[in-house]
Amino acid sequence: MKSLFFYIAFLFPLNAQDLIIEPDDGTAPILQAIESAQSSVDIAIYRLDHMDVMSSLKQARLRGVQVRIILNPPINTSNLQSEVDLTPAWEKLKKNEETAKHLRENGIGVYYASLENIILFHTKLMIIDSKAAFVMTFNMNQSGLNCGRNFGYITRKSEQVEDLTSYFNSQITRESLPLALTTICFDPNYQRDFILLYILQTNKTLELYQACLVDREMALYLHLLASIGKKIRILFTPDLFGKDETSYIREKLHEVGVEFHYMTSPYVHAKLIIRDGESMLITSCNFWADGLDRSGELSLIIDDTEAIDKAKTVFDTDWKNATSSWTATTNSSSLE
Repeated sequence: MKSLFFYIAFLFPLNAQDLIIEPDDGTAPILQAIESAQSSVDIAIYRLDHMDVMSSLKQARLRGVQVRIILNPPINTSNLQSEVDLTPAWEKLKKNEETAKHLRENGIGVYYASLENIILFHTKLMIIDSKAAFVMTFNMNQSGLNCGRNFGYITRKSEQVEDLTSYFNSQITRESLPLALTTICFDPNYQRDFILLYILQTNKTLELYQACLVDREMALYLHLLASIGKKIRILFTPDLFGKDETSYIREKLHEVGVEFHYMTSPYVHAKLIIRDGESMLITSCNFWADGLDRSGELSLIIDDTEAIDKAKTVFDTDWKNATSSWTATTNSSSLE
């Protein structure tokens, strides 16, 4: 049986591709990575309830692979003040309780992230054999892997994988980590500054996929960049969270030349920034105050030319196919 999985690993090596594009790639990159694991699978994620993924995790455990999962706890914190109505999100998070129970019954270690200093745990991370780390914009559920525009990046840089592994372990041990990281951010106290500093280093162009744009400070800096001649394009689905609350911000940004195009199929769930066509930031962070200041998010700066070029090609194609005007819908999706 073990030789079968070595064969699978040979067929689907982790370096087969570094950029995952959803919904185009579907579940294949995630399932193939789990099937190739020889020693460990670590996943820290907001939501996990895709049956194929859970089945693959159970099979990994049966063949002796250590599997650890960290989830956002299925509790109701809707009494907290927020810019976005989180009630539908708490309802969907109840599935995490079912997931935890099912996986634990199959010998998998499942932990709930601490919400002591954050409103939610929104990280999307998978580490295979402590050698490859997947930083993603999608959850491991049906909408994340099969419906919305999302991305994932696989890093094998040993220093990054070690830092991400330390971050993962800290979520279990509740230990704090030093902040001396230049390409990774997981600290809610620094997430806003990390993303703003990245954006402010733009020389010519910024291209963004963003699922939520209600934060005034983020909008202010985008406005500033556009005012001094930077070309900014944003692919967006305005009412992804059930109500379009961004029309005022979009109007003000449009006045200084920021361009918006709107996608509905697939809808935009990604949080990705391409800077000057030479650098890329992938993040789980939506541009709202709670996401930037009070959530457990994960961001990674990427200098992989091939992956950046591939993402740029997808962006340009989506831009061409998207519409430049928006008619409000009754989309009932919630924060993911």
